[in-house]
Amino acid sequence: MTEENRYLYHWLPKEKLEEFHATGLMRPYWTHYVLDEGRFVKGISTTDEPMGWVPDEGLTREPCLVIDRTKIDHGIHAISSSEAFHLTREIRRLKRAKKDIEPAIKGRWRTRETSRWTPDEYFIEGPITWDAVVAIGFEDDGKRSTKPIVEGTRGIADERGLAVIDMSGWRVGDPGVMETDEIVEEAMTAAADVNRHPKP
Repeated sequence: MTEENRYLYHWLPKEKLEEFHATGLMRPYWTHYVLDEGRFVKGISTTDEPMGWVPDEGLTREPCLVIDRTKIDHGIHAISSSEAFHLTREIRRLKRAKKDIEPAIKGRWRTRETSRWTPDEYFIEGPITWDAVVAIGFEDDGKRSTKPIVEGTRGIADERGLAVIDMSGWRVGDPGVMETDEIVEEAMTAAADVNRHPKP
């Protein structure tokens, strides 16, 4: 976790956003073996670099939840998504074969010692509720297919009194982590003003 960054980002399909809106609860849906914890962890993947996880060009744009990590009561694990993916797959293979997993774990620690390890994922261990969500972002690529996503995002944000952030044109590192925090907080202030003084 970086000291500078407060907000985490989670892209999800429009249908999942609608489901979350209806139920108020997003349950953990992915399992990683987290090396630093020495165990399997079931959680939700988020990142502090929103555009690192944006859908690839040509794919349908998705809404993006902006999560205040200080409002998460359970564990948040800084992990390398690649390391976690490969280690989890290897440990599961060994377990199916009823083989010892310790050599794989020790091998991964050795690799960590001799290579640059940088977390690119913040794995939230446990569910997310709307109490932790401060804004919803979207990308508008100007295509007709994007219009319902943008409108749906704005509608849910409006119903929940949340800020909306237009992330169109954002790139990895631009805006940077410090800037994204400022953008989120400015959007939250603007949304709070609108909620205090709604249009007649």
